[in-house]
Amino acid sequence: GMKEYRRCNENNVDLNRNCMENLPEVAAQRDPNVANYESFRSFLSPEDKLPTPWFSTLGIWWSLLPELCRHGYLALKRAMVSGQYHHPKGLFYGGQERQP
Repeated sequence: GMKEYRRCNENNVDLNRNCMENLPEVAAQRDPNVANYESFRSFLSPEDKLPTPWFSTLGIWWSLLPELCRHGYLALKRAMVSGQYHHPKGLFYGGQERQP
């Protein structure tokens, strides 16, 4: 949690998105692409890429550029602030169950 200056816990669950009363039902019923998260998944959830120094400085922007041209800045912003409940290793993951 915030003890480590992070919003997520050891399970990569963003605790600010994990506070709904009926979280399991919401997570199961929510469309995975409700806010264009799937369109930016290669940028927001780079599960197949190891964070090399090049990727973490310039490569991340290089990989984002085609998606920004295709979908636009507002779509990226909406995907980032909406969060997601389907990719446990991705950014802004809200979890499948309540976290302590």
